[in-house]
Amino acid sequence: MSDVDQEFLQNTFRVCPFHKHLDLELVVIGRGKVEVIAYYRPELDQAAGTLHSSVFAAALDASTYYAALSYYGPTGRLPLTQEYKLNLLSPARQENICAVAEMLKAGRTIAVAQSKIFAASGKLVAAGMASFTIPQA
Repeated sequence: MSDVDQEFLQNTFRVCPFHKHLDLELVVIGRGKVEVIAYYRPELDQAAGTLHSSVFAAALDASTYYAALSYYGPTGRLPLTQEYKLNLLSPARQENICAVAEMLKAGRTIAVAQSKIFAASGKLVAAGMASFTIPQA
């Protein structure tokens, strides 16, 4: 992974107050591919006792963004989220989730990434995509 600036990615991830609030962890797999783990806490549940959909959305948003950022690196061309879509497939109950994201298209002005979100049990619980505008340096 010599083409991925791990320190840059981890530092930008750690300084985000929202990531700290949700107790998210970033695992960089390679250029354009990351995992984001959301650790379960009871206060993240919705009224029916399953993980709130906003936790899935945060995992999708963070994982696809960092997949894009790991591809472009600290070049001054930081991706700007344009849109994301989340499909909730199955509930998660009292377990961590892991969003595995990878780039589908990394262009000069636009990028697209996909994310599959798995419960700790291994079940696919959500999936989605995000698009990003890539500013010109």
